[in-house]
Parts: sequence; C-alpha cells; structure tokens
Amino acid sequence: MVALHFTADDLRRITIAPRAEPMAELAFSAMVLQTPETRGLGQDWKRAVTARLQADAMPIFDLTQQFKYFPDFLSPLGVTDPATGIDTVFETPVTELESQLTMLKKVQRLPPWTRELAAGQPRARNELRTALRQLYRVALEPYWETITARVLTDRVARGQVLLDGGVDALLATLHPTLRWRSPILECVSTVPGRRINLRGRGLLLIPSALAPRPACAVIPGKPLCLFYPVRVTERPSDGAALAALLGATRAAVLQELHRPSSTTQLADRVFVSLPSISQHTAVLRRAGLITTQRVGPAVMHSLTPLGAQLIHAGPLENGPAVPAGGPEQASGVFSIPAQPRNPSGERPRTATIEHARGSRAEVE
Repeated sequence: MVALHFTADDLRRITIAPRAEPMAELAFSAMVLQTPETRGLGQDWKRAVTARLQADAMPIFDLTQQFKYFPDFLSPLGVTDPATGIDTVFETPVTELESQLTMLKKVQRLPPWTRELAAGQPRARNELRTALRQLYRVALEPYWETITARVLTDRVARGQVLLDGGVDALLATLHPTLRWRSPILECVSTVPGRRINLRGRGLLLIPSALAPRPACAVIPGKPLCLFYPVRVTERPSDGAALAALLGATRAAVLQELHRPSSTTQLADRVFVSLPSISQHTAVLRRAGLITTQRVGPAVMHSLTPLGAQLIHAGPLENGPAVPAGGPEQASGVFSIPAQPRNPSGERPRTATIEHARGSRAEVE
C-alpha cells in the first residue's frame, strides 16, 4: 500500500495530461507483452506484435521484466515525438544510467550487457536505441491513432466527472486499485507500505492505454505523476453496426473523417450533394462527434476524441492483421524469430520473453 497525502494546495493543483506520453506507453508495452494477461490493447494486439518483433528488440525486455521498480530514463515525459524521446534515452547521462540500473538490479536479474550500458558504452547505448525503435514501429506506431483516441476520450470523461462531482469524484473513480479517503489517495500494490507527502507540488494525472495498473513517477521539482489505465468501453467498429447506429450516410461521413476534410471533399467521397453533406455534418457536430472550422475559403471538419473512439473501437482497427500461423500466447511465454545481433557473428540474444510476475513500479 502506498499513500499519497494531499494538502489543500495539492488539491488545487491537480491537472490531467493533454495527450498520451509515447515513451511511457512504449515502456508499458514492453511490460504488458511479458505477462499472460490480456491488457493494453488486447490479445489480438499482443499476437500481432509478437509475430513481428525481432531479436534486436530484446534489450528493452531485459530492462522491464517486473513492475516493482522501473528506470525513469526509459520513459522521458513531455516528449511528443517518439524519435526525440528515443534519442533522449540514448543520451542519458552515465550517472543516471549507473544509479538507476543499480536500483533495478535489486529487484530483478540483469544480463551482462547492462554493465556496458551502466558504464555508458556506445555499443550498449546503440543496442537499446535499436530495440526502442523496433518496439515503437511494431507495438505503437500502427496503433497510435487508437491509443490517442482512447486517452483523449478518457481525458474528456474525467473532465466531465470533475465538473459534475468535483475533485472527490475525480480521485474516487480513477481506478479500482486507487482508494480516495480525503486527504489520502491509497494505491493498492505489491510495493511495501510507503507514504508520499505531496507538500503543495500537485498531481499530474496521465491516462494510459497500455499501463497495466496505476504507477507513479517522482520527478524533482515537478508535480507527482500518476499514470492510470484508461477505461475502455467497446463501441461498434464495423461498418454495419455503425450504420445501424448513425445511418449509412452519417456513418460513411464519420469514417471518412479519419483525416480532416472539407465539405466539398466529403461530398465527393460519400457521393452526396453539398446541401446534404452540410446537414449530416451539422447533426454529427451537435452530437459532439466532429468539430468544424473555417480555414480560408474552406470549411474543414475533423473528429473529436469521442468520434475517433467511436470508429476506432477495436484494438487492431488501425494496426496490421495477425498473420496466418502467427505464434500463440501460451503460459505467459512467446517466441520471437531469432537472428544475430550484428553481422560479425556474435551470438544472438535469446529470442524468448519470459512471463514477468509482480506489478510495475506502481509507485517508484
């Protein structure tokens, strides 16, 4: 049990992150892929990702085998571009690498190559950067639109809870493992009992599509960061179900707005007249599914988070299909096609990710 103690100033300084944190989601994906449970984006996502991962991705899994302690250098916050975030990890100062890997070694076994990483050796840094890039390309990039839609939808929902019920309602409904007993937020976890006094620094709530359970990050001089899993309510995602809900034409308009479009563009794609498309967009706008704004002579329409969630309900809606004969998840172990680490013929890193037990650094 970890207890977060709030002051009146802390309660006034609670904010919700404006977007998903790509590097944190990347780290969470590595953790979730090592568990047998269906978490994150679901079992289909796990099968598709594990079918495509190569052995070069293994270094990140070496560092994320459990949830009790997680090295902060792997998930720099406030980074909107994953390429920049991965470069930030690559450039982590040696002092941080050494101290955080020393902490990690206390809760899990580390393979020999991590000694080179702790010393800041270029080869180890490059291996980790390669692993992060591959994991992002396979596990996050094809699904980023779905991840973003889920996070933004949750943010809107939390804002409404705050407006309707105040801070008490917001903190009391975050997650089943979080208990709000003013002025203390209790986090049920496997981490030994710990008290964290916020002392006026506030709290940044960060919704996550891939976090398996709530987790905290303590950053000096910054608000305490609390990641929590978003709630996913499955919605109709196939064309027939969407058409039954909205009508065929409005469903087509909504699906065409996976990219912002003008009224004229929509009319051409859906094969209806301009007056008709204007009526349909007006209905969708009043329902909170799209937004409309004038850009020069054109009127542009785009999806709201609610609209995006409506058409991207399935975890694989924007991702590749699972190849025939792809590996099945079994007993928390899956295989990855083995290949040499480099052309020099060095031994390949193990191509199996074993079932990780416990829970992520729920609170540092």
